[in-house]
Amino acid sequence: MRLRERLAPLVLLLPLLSSLPGCSGYRAATIPGVEYAGALEENTVDLFVGQSARITLKSGKEEVGEIVGISDSEITLGRPSNFGFLRIAIPVAEIGSVEVEHVGRVESIIGWTVFGVGVLTAAFLIMMRNAFSGMGA
Repeated sequence: MRLRERLAPLVLLLPLLSSLPGCSGYRAATIPGVEYAGALEENTVDLFVGQSARITLKSGKEEVGEIVGISDSEITLGRPSNFGFLRIAIPVAEIGSVEVEHVGRVESIIGWTVFGVGVLTAAFLIMMRNAFSGMGA
């Protein structure tokens, strides 16, 4: 098998490995100025205008959008709609939980990058060893 054919699977893995650091998810968030009776989840973050958020109401309904306003009494989300930019004001009393989009931290990105380079280097060295092991002494 030619070296080029052996390298093809690695080339196909590159986009997958490069997309790992960009993974994002949601983290629990706290509303500024609101007192919480129970224990808060670890790694909660404060809300601020401009974040993408997912708010679950006590009724079970979910609202998603960008935070465009925060006050002691309500959070306002905004999102594009067929009729322009839709603003949804949600009273704090109706909010069950708030989560904000969390993009991977720099340490995570560096870690995945180092891991990806290590895997690629190991695979390359193994393929090179196999390619040259067939050459007689």
